[in-house]
Amino acid sequence: MLRALNIKNFIIVESLDLEFDGHGFVALTGETGAGKSILIGALSLLLGERVDSKVVRDGCERAEVSAEFCIEKSETIKQILQENDLFDREVCVLRRTFDNKGRSRAWINGVSATLGQMKDIGVHLVNIHGQHDHQLLTRFSEQRDLLDKYSGSQELALRVAQKWQQWQSAITDRKQAEQEAEYNSKQLDHLRWQLREMQVVNYTKQEWSGIEAEHKKLSNVASLSSGVGEFLDALSEGENSLLDQITAIKKHLDSVIQHDDSLKELAGMIDLAEIQLREGSVVAKNYHNKLELEPGYLLEIEKKVDEIFSLSHKHRESPENLPDLKAHIEREISGLEAIADSKSLKALETELAKQFEKMARELTTLRSKGARKLEHKVTEVFSMLGMTEKIFKIVLTHQPAGSVAGMERVEFCMSNKVVSQPQPISKVASGGELSRISLGIQAVMGSVVSVPTMIFDEVDAGIGGGIAEIVGRLLKQLGSTHQVMCVTHLAQVASAAQSQWRVFKKNDSKSISSSAELLDRNDRVKEIARMIGGIDITETTIKHAAELLDAASM
Repeated sequence: MLRALNIKNFIIVESLDLEFDGHGFVALTGETGAGKSILIGALSLLLGERVDSKVVRDGCERAEVSAEFCIEKSETIKQILQENDLFDREVCVLRRTFDNKGRSRAWINGVSATLGQMKDIGVHLVNIHGQHDHQLLTRFSEQRDLLDKYSGSQELALRVAQKWQQWQSAITDRKQAEQEAEYNSKQLDHLRWQLREMQVVNYTKQEWSGIEAEHKKLSNVASLSSGVGEFLDALSEGENSLLDQITAIKKHLDSVIQHDDSLKELAGMIDLAEIQLREGSVVAKNYHNKLELEPGYLLEIEKKVDEIFSLSHKHRESPENLPDLKAHIEREISGLEAIADSKSLKALETELAKQFEKMARELTTLRSKGARKLEHKVTEVFSMLGMTEKIFKIVLTHQPAGSVAGMERVEFCMSNKVVSQPQPISKVASGGELSRISLGIQAVMGSVVSVPTMIFDEVDAGIGGGIAEIVGRLLKQLGSTHQVMCVTHLAQVASAAQSQWRVFKKNDSKSISSSAELLDRNDRVKEIARMIGGIDITETTIKHAAELLDAASM
């Protein structure tokens, strides 16, 4: 709730500092033109209203308005402050400055802020009701929220909104799947054709070097066969081969070894060489025979490698990276095949629609019951406020397609003997009635309205006598649970307040400025007497004023 309001160089206010206590009804009084509504206008600007250069006091370059609110019990505002990095504390300080060129700046808890942020926080801090009220009486969302609070359906309304969003997401997913089905089908055909092309890629990245080496070997089979053949001729199969020469050497060595035993060592070495040469001959023969047996295998390898290099060129990937590309294509195919299955998406959409409709019907039932009770109680208050012809109506307009708010639009309306068909309040209520209508609704809703501070501007327009006393009682009643401020010209209303501020003009030789003071008991009597009797204050009006204060305090 509002703790302090500070205004500098604003319209006709030079400097003004107001401090307020907690709950209770505060009356703002003073002569016409003293600047009472200027205070509310200044507060409106802190709640995000737009402004022009006319708010800056004549002769000044800049105006400034700030207000401090206690938010100790407001978890909603604390959450908004946290989400916007605006220093979550037990108080919320709003501040705006305005220059004479129409520019303004805003701060929340000392941090530069946007008007959007000011509005987001402001709607949870203060409700201002006046002849041109723009919140409760014109905003469907506010009216729906009040009805949900009164009927105890807030939690269900939140679940309905969540289910609606889930349903709409499912519709979007299903439509997107259907729109993309043709494209996906063509894409799938293309990917599957690519995958068939890549069946030759049946190796791993690490195996490619082995395939490349095998291909290189088989590509040179003729040279290898000729070279190995010549090697065999020289080793064992040609005339005067190495093995033939070894045999002749052994015979010659055997003929002389009988004359010297030391040659046996040499003979052993020759025998070992012969064994190795014969083993080499066997290996060479096997290798030579294999080359002659694999001409078909060579063609097969050459075809495979050619296809691999062709794919490599086509996809601009090296042969060793083709296995990764193949795996990627396989994953894309799997993904598109999953998307193509819109049956499951349609089933989900249908199920969520059923859940939404069931919950929305339950919400409609709660709202309808709450609306009838609220209509009756508010209409009773209207009668107390002198609007005996007015009948309060809450019109629930069915919306077959549904919305995030449920299956109906909530609108506060009025009907009377002249206009039997309920009409929106803003269309059938006069300017002087709007604030009283707001007061009547708020009086009934007082126990469920979460905004801590409510301000009524000129709530007494067009009324007097007993009705004015009732208005005062209602405001005092609201003050038991909220901080209520009211700009009033009626003594009956002002006397019901727990505290009273008098707004007045100060005149000096240089300028005129508006100021305010908190009145004590004696000063309140004088101010209320002025409100009763005008310029001439008599002992009778003083006595009457004291009686009004005493009666209101009982």
